[in-house]
Amino acid sequence: MALGQEPADLVLTACRVLNVYTGQLLPAGQVGVAGEYIAYVGGEERPLGPNTKVIDGQGQILVPGFIDAHAHLDEMVASPPGYLEAVVRGGTTTLVTDAMEVANAMGADGVNWFLEAVRDQPTRVFLLVPTMVPGNPRLLPGRRLGPAVVAALLDLAEVVGLGEVYWTRVVADDPELDSLFALAREKRKVIEGHGAGARGGGLAALAVSGAGACHEAIKVEEVMERLSCGLFTILREGSIRRDLEALAPLARESMDFRHLGLGSDGIDPADLLAQGAMEYVVQKAIDLGFPPVTAIQMATINNATHFGLDHVLGAVAPGRYADLVLLPRLEEIRATCVIKGGTPVAAPGYAPVRARPYLFPRAAREKLDFRWRLAPADLCLKASGTGEVTVQVVRLLDDMVTAWERVSLPVRHGLVRADGAVGLNLAFARSTLEPQEYTVALVRGWQLQAGACASSATWDAPHVVGVGASAAELAFAANRVAELGGGVAVVRGQEVLAELALPVGGIISEEPLETVAAKMEAINRAIRGLGYPHSNPFLALRVMGFVGVPRLRLTARGLVDTKNQTLVPVITT
Repeated sequence: MALGQEPADLVLTACRVLNVYTGQLLPAGQVGVAGEYIAYVGGEERPLGPNTKVIDGQGQILVPGFIDAHAHLDEMVASPPGYLEAVVRGGTTTLVTDAMEVANAMGADGVNWFLEAVRDQPTRVFLLVPTMVPGNPRLLPGRRLGPAVVAALLDLAEVVGLGEVYWTRVVADDPELDSLFALAREKRKVIEGHGAGARGGGLAALAVSGAGACHEAIKVEEVMERLSCGLFTILREGSIRRDLEALAPLARESMDFRHLGLGSDGIDPADLLAQGAMEYVVQKAIDLGFPPVTAIQMATINNATHFGLDHVLGAVAPGRYADLVLLPRLEEIRATCVIKGGTPVAAPGYAPVRARPYLFPRAAREKLDFRWRLAPADLCLKASGTGEVTVQVVRLLDDMVTAWERVSLPVRHGLVRADGAVGLNLAFARSTLEPQEYTVALVRGWQLQAGACASSATWDAPHVVGVGASAAELAFAANRVAELGGGVAVVRGQEVLAELALPVGGIISEEPLETVAAKMEAINRAIRGLGYPHSNPFLALRVMGFVGVPRLRLTARGLVDTKNQTLVPVITT
């Protein structure tokens, strides 16, 4: 077909191709597709056969399909097929995703089920093998992926490397990480870093270890330091964090942008349906001052090159997958036609491509232990003696970040009495792998005046976590999550205000994407209605035990000082 000797399967006519290698717009011409691949790009007309599909570009701009360099499909609580069907509509044809929470909840079986769920879907998916299973094995109860499992996964064509690893584990000279990194280097696969808070020697150590990327820069100077260390730097804009506005001054820098990419770090179902996926991120970058060609390059060829996929992805060029998006203008990231692998998946005159259904096996619902129940007495903070004790409190600063606070509280009849303390709520974390392990603590900043909330969808290790205004309400919320076999519940008194069942590993719903989005929104509204002061309380629940960002975290084994990666007691005398 490239030589014009055979007809194309699909031809796009009268379109102006963005050459992401040179940054130039080519004159209007044809793009010929044979099977899944682009066979021809240029001004010559190619022969059409009786079965050739023709799409008239009408003078529009043809760009490569967008690539999310740091998706977290494993954390989106929606079933992967429905999510991937929605992602592709706006022009995001590829996700590169970790699977750490799937591995934490369901082990190697879960990763293999996840791979099966995402294969042959409307959006192309490449996997990063989880390294944080759990986030820190010294501090968290969790499953493990052994070297043999990791090696076998790294051999798969759809696996591009190792998932993000905390820099704090790297500088701790973790021998398990050393062996995993050696495997990745041997197989010439990338290693993704997580450098939240890293600078100077810590950042250099991350680069020396073999990690090649970081998505945790939240200031311009942090981006520049990562680039100086040779780290591919992913500018993040998604449901977890929105960093592009703070990083927009980069657009005015006189610099080479080839080592910068765009990624979401996860787009939750509600945001996906309301705003879209990478098309929203690219448009925002343009609106903030990045040149349109640069923004598109950061979401296409730059990301593809970093992951060693530029021979098949990231450009409108012969030999690459025919993952293509038509745009009205370079400045207007609004897909009028989306093609993935040579198939129109969202195009006028063509039926929308539907996801391939996939049901996780029954075993996925039996990986965690929800047979326990809590009584209010189990959620009291116990202490010996009389007088006062010092309690270490997790103070919430926003949906993600916490601080460390110490308060003095009285002890009466073996219980710490916090009733008179303004602004304190009860919290707990219970392992769903080892249910005998759980911790009760106090938190500040949630401002719950009544009610409670609990969730089994947590980061870094499989837990049920919760926060409540009273022990009785907190026990009720936790027990409701257990009754659901995993999920999220918000209660007041003995009434359930909102809930979402997550029966697959305690982290994935089996309901339609739109239903999941609506229920997540209802959960957030209900928790805010109890007094929560920030925007995304479901996220705050999920990260209660997340040991990758500052400063004090609650896990089943106790409080964790994330800076020093050590366990600290709830009560000190």
